[in-house]
Amino acid sequence: MRIGLLTDGGYPYVNGEARLWCDRLVRGLGTYAFDVYAFSRGSRQEDLGWVRLPEHVHRVRTAALWDAPDDGPRPGRRVRREALEHFAALATTACAATTPPPLPAPAAPPPATSPGGLLGLTALAGIAATSSTAPAGPPAPAPPVTSPFAEALLGLTALAQEHGPLSGLLRSEAAVRVLESACRATGAVPAARRARVPDLLLIADLVERALRPLALDWYDADGLGGVGLCHATTGGIAALPGLLAHHLHGVPLLVTEYGVRLRTLYLDGARHLDEDERTTARTLGAPVRAVLGGFHRALAADVYRAASLITPGNAHARRWQERCGADPEKLRTVYPGMDAERFAGVAGASPHGTAADTGDGAGTAADAGGTAADAGRAAAGTGASARTGKTAPGADATPSGTETRPAEAVEVRIAYVPGEVEPLGGRPARPFRGTGDAGERRAPVLGRAYARADAAPEPGTPPVPPPGAPARTGTERSGWDLVWVGRIEPAKDLHTLLRAFTTVHEAEPRATLRLVGTADDEAARTYLDSCRALTATLFPADPEGRPCPVRFDLAVPEADAEGDTGAKDAGTDAGTDAGTDRGPGGESGGGPGFGPDLAEVYAGADAVVLSSTAEGFPISLVEAMFCARATVSTDVGAVLEVVGGTGVVVPPREPAALAAACLGLLRDPEHRALLGAAARARALELFTVEQNIAAFRAIYHDLTAPPHPAPPLLAVPGARTASWAAGDLTTTERAMETTR
Repeated sequence: MRIGLLTDGGYPYVNGEARLWCDRLVRGLGTYAFDVYAFSRGSRQEDLGWVRLPEHVHRVRTAALWDAPDDGPRPGRRVRREALEHFAALATTACAATTPPPLPAPAAPPPATSPGGLLGLTALAGIAATSSTAPAGPPAPAPPVTSPFAEALLGLTALAQEHGPLSGLLRSEAAVRVLESACRATGAVPAARRARVPDLLLIADLVERALRPLALDWYDADGLGGVGLCHATTGGIAALPGLLAHHLHGVPLLVTEYGVRLRTLYLDGARHLDEDERTTARTLGAPVRAVLGGFHRALAADVYRAASLITPGNAHARRWQERCGADPEKLRTVYPGMDAERFAGVAGASPHGTAADTGDGAGTAADAGGTAADAGRAAAGTGASARTGKTAPGADATPSGTETRPAEAVEVRIAYVPGEVEPLGGRPARPFRGTGDAGERRAPVLGRAYARADAAPEPGTPPVPPPGAPARTGTERSGWDLVWVGRIEPAKDLHTLLRAFTTVHEAEPRATLRLVGTADDEAARTYLDSCRALTATLFPADPEGRPCPVRFDLAVPEADAEGDTGAKDAGTDAGTDAGTDRGPGGESGGGPGFGPDLAEVYAGADAVVLSSTAEGFPISLVEAMFCARATVSTDVGAVLEVVGGTGVVVPPREPAALAAACLGLLRDPEHRALLGAAARARALELFTVEQNIAAFRAIYHDLTAPPHPAPPLLAVPGARTASWAAGDLTTTERAMETTR
């Protein structure tokens, strides 16, 4: 079975979006033959080349949407008129305040009848010409439901396939006038009505690039028209070839979105990279963002409507897809798969960074600790009331048949701080002590988690570093070390984290904060400078020579070697695709330009912090969970879904709450170890490469399996059975039988 894998700016190139995830998917599904259809993001990406492809990748076809347009021969007058009519329909939909409803499927024409009510002779002649003595087969599938936007796309596709690329026409003055008329039309969004000539020219340029796939030679029987399944690894333009193959040839379409492209456009529409992919960005005004948003909104609605199945990466992306028109019946959540093996040694590390005995450390949390099933029930608000040595009510066995809770497990309550985080059945409660009265009040409980009581022993309390002591490096831990990992950008809200850490450091002078990440464009480097300036203000030079408690461990990716910093398909939303820091499964520790190895970074952490104001799927939290590290994070995106009751979650943009949560974990080593063990068990159950590949293997089988034959007709005693079922009637008699 051939699978058409559709990518945009990633696989099979050595860098880019979701490269690792796609590579693992293809290698894990070796029973299928893959044809890869990829859009590149720039000349630098193409110069770096492809990854080593497995043998069952039979073909790779690429196209560049960033280079100069191929105008081709000038189309004739009729072609120009028809193309502009279709373009006007696209523009009208893009500028409209609301997306028009889909067009109903055309109904089958009723049979012709004579005045007497019987089939006419013409109908009989038609039946006689097309029927045979064989029993009738299953009814033909109903025509697909389309929309004015899809009808216009198909019209432009037919013209482009027959007469060549329409790039010159779509950039012409006539196309700009069509855009202007659509922006000024009644019912257009107010922002589009303010479009001026420069805005219209930019809109025409960007829409023309988005429509270039219509002219590609990918849709014949030897291409996408002959595959058994089109799998778009992201939405937006990458799914457009799959949409066309579905409408032209009826190929099933599978859409995977670890970050919703339309969401990215809304959150980051003001930035647009130049054609050569330099880090300089030009600002898109409100009219341009409004029209582009309408275009991609209509495209997303048609892609979701045509898809046989849609696989969001988390419930947060699922809600966005439903809001954009996806049918809930077509949605099936498949979490990104990440490599847990690279963090296996970290999970069993001792508190001071040396390898610990995995027999009784946190590294065995997956076997001895609470499972992710417990944590998932905790996130759903299941009120388990088990104590030490008892089984939680309603707890089921894991798929492997092992118990979900060992006898040594204790119940841990996870609270929404400022408030209380306490283990139950182990020792008395310890409320957080925050600033003012915020830390004294009790907060509602979000969930519970289970873990071994003896997991991950923690160190004693070390003394405050003496004056002139050098900063610690490597994986050494003091018991008071906070770590943040991610991409430097305003959505990470590092200013709130730094202000929260001032409270932590004032209460516990032994505490340290390490910031590890990348700043890969001018905007990110500007934000990094502001973070360093704020750090210098909050933590001035110590007169006694003590090192600064805040450490920046950052690396700017090299201009010609980006590693796999990747696209951001499932994490922060200020990037290319509202995704992760490094893409779904796109871990980048030790990659070119990234700096420190992430396994060593997490090994040196006592707790991992996430302070984002916008997040999709938080990859850094999952990595910390693999390492059995307790986490403090903000309640944005899919954070609460990922943590699932195994970490502390606080409201965003609240330094006092964030500080209270960090202090609570740093002052409570035993509770911190319990959370870390439960987090590792949850991550190993839900977020591994193996579960991701197994899920897509089942999906591929379901979508490519031949339809089951209709069951034979059974004769029911006393029931009237059509005599044509026995095949003993003539053609005319069979036609008459259908009118009874």
